[in-house]
Amino acid sequence: MTNYANLEAKLEVDSYLQKEEWISLNSLKLSKKITDSWSNDLLQLGDLARKIAQKYRNKYYSIRNDYEKVVDKYINKSRGPIIMRPDGILIDNQLKILEINCDSAIGGIWEMQYIQKLFSKETNSKAFPLPIDALVKFLKKIENRKKDFNVAIVGSCYLEESNKIKVLNTIEWLNKNNINAFYVHSNDLLIKSNKTVYDKNREYHIIYRYRSLLHPQAQTKEMINLLERVSDSNCIVLSDPIDLLVEQKGIIALLSTLLNSNNKNGLAERDRDLIKKYIPWTRFLSDRYMSKDSKKIETKEFLYKNKEILVLKRMHSHHGDHVFIGNNLNDETWKIVVNKCLQHKNEWVVQELLQSADYEFEYKNENNIKYIKRKKFVISPYFFGNDFGGALIRVEHDPERRILSLPSISPMGLSSLEII
Repeated sequence: MTNYANLEAKLEVDSYLQKEEWISLNSLKLSKKITDSWSNDLLQLGDLARKIAQKYRNKYYSIRNDYEKVVDKYINKSRGPIIMRPDGILIDNQLKILEINCDSAIGGIWEMQYIQKLFSKETNSKAFPLPIDALVKFLKKIENRKKDFNVAIVGSCYLEESNKIKVLNTIEWLNKNNINAFYVHSNDLLIKSNKTVYDKNREYHIIYRYRSLLHPQAQTKEMINLLERVSDSNCIVLSDPIDLLVEQKGIIALLSTLLNSNNKNGLAERDRDLIKKYIPWTRFLSDRYMSKDSKKIETKEFLYKNKEILVLKRMHSHHGDHVFIGNNLNDETWKIVVNKCLQHKNEWVVQELLQSADYEFEYKNENNIKYIKRKKFVISPYFFGNDFGGALIRVEHDPERRILSLPSISPMGLSSLEII
């Protein structure tokens, strides 16, 4: 059985196909015009986020200590296109980005690939974009510049067996598309005096690390060491380590704050238009005063008064941890959360609560009768540079548990994206 067949068999179980209202029978439909505009705009927004994060580094927010040395080593290197899978909300077909998520875009790729292929088979349609195809296009653009091109998909000793299957599946798909890809353990990669990266089998031209660096430091130390070790090599490293500056939630607050400050902070009109278009109102909890469409008031009072329209997020967090949605909590609990967050105010941001319009998702009941439920959803599109790879659609299954995570561990349901 191929890696892909193994993975499909596993996802058949993990994705709860038989669970009530877990995977919709219909897809979310978007026009190609909309997704094409995202591809162009978000490539520019990613470049802007990098520029702003470097300019204001450590002024508004800080990154993890173990990231600092890595960023220093890559700060002056030439940049490739950004890779991202932002979490967003559609407001009148306009994407509003809650988080950029550019640390590693292989994570979650196969769960989404499975859903898209499932719908594609059912409808016999090619209107369901696949993220792995976008990755292939992205790598081939780089490959055109070199000969004898080898890609190392890099894991560490902390890579679980289920994730190793996904890595091997990625390699199988890339090889099938004439890209020389190999699984490599991070400790096995060395660098020659001529700045070539190699292991005992071959030289490599791209290092694509698997798994996010947002995990605890003990689990990421091995990969951090590799990134430092190869920083002087002539190897292309993906995702670009400089993007550790824009991975966490502080960059959204920074962009939003700069847009709304009296001083334009050197932002070009095009930059301001991009921020206005894609970035929701977000502020650092360390701000002494806040306002939203009104006069400024003291931050604690502002948070108390506006519980129903606010979300508190810790900047260094993932998988929905340390996210508090005001209208999911009673007044007393919200005040307790606010007070605790303000004790560590440099670690938190506050964001306006955004929700999509209700969409009609179709399901079957236990008697195999179809029915429709109107539900809200979150959209997480994949971009490898400006190559669009579809989107992970997470559907609100329980309004009290709107936690964004990978499909296999999220309490939200799933749907597919169809381009019309």
